[in-house]
Amino acid sequence: MARARRRRGSAGERERSVPRPASSLVDQVLRAHGAHAAVREHRLVTGWIDIVGERVAQRAWPSGLQKGVLWVRVANSAWMQELSFLREAIARAADDYLGPPPLVREVRLHLPGKGEPQNDSEDVVAALARRKRPKKVPPPPRPVPGAETLVRIDAETDAVKDDELRESIRKLRRKLGM
Repeated sequence: MARARRRRGSAGERERSVPRPASSLVDQVLRAHGAHAAVREHRLVTGWIDIVGERVAQRAWPSGLQKGVLWVRVANSAWMQELSFLREAIARAADDYLGPPPLVREVRLHLPGKGEPQNDSEDVVAALARRKRPKKVPPPPRPVPGAETLVRIDAETDAVKDDELRESIRKLRRKLGM
C-alpha cells in the first residue's frame, strides 16, 4: 500500500497518512502520461492464456485491436468453427480480465493470411502479438532405426510387387522407424 499525504485543518496541525492501493497510484500515473490505454491493450496479449485458457491459446492468438474489435488468428478452420460459438464469451472474459471500461466489444476470427486486420502503426495489440506469438517447437528428431529394424522392413516390403510403391513404403517405414 502506498500512502498519500493529506493536510488536515490549519497549517499548524501535523500531516496524516491515508492508505491507498498502489495500483490506483500506478493507474493515475499512466493516465497522466497517456499510456493507460496502451497498457490495457498490452495486457490483452500478455494475459491471453489467462483469458482463454491454455488449450485455446495454443490454437488462437490476438492479432489486432481496432475500435473495440479484437482480431483473433485461429490455427485452422475447425478451430475457427469451434471458437465462433465462443466469441461473446471471449469478449466478456477479456473485459473481465482488463477491468472497466470495456475494451473489447466484438471478436472476429480469421485464418493466417486471410481476413487480417488492416495494419495500423498505432495498434499495440498487433505489434505486440507479432513479437509475443509463441514459436512452434519442432518435434525432436526420430531415432535412426537399427540394422535389425532395417532388415525387417526390407523383408516385409519385399512382398509388394510394384517397384515404385515398394520403395515408397520402404522409405516411409525407414523414416518412421517402423
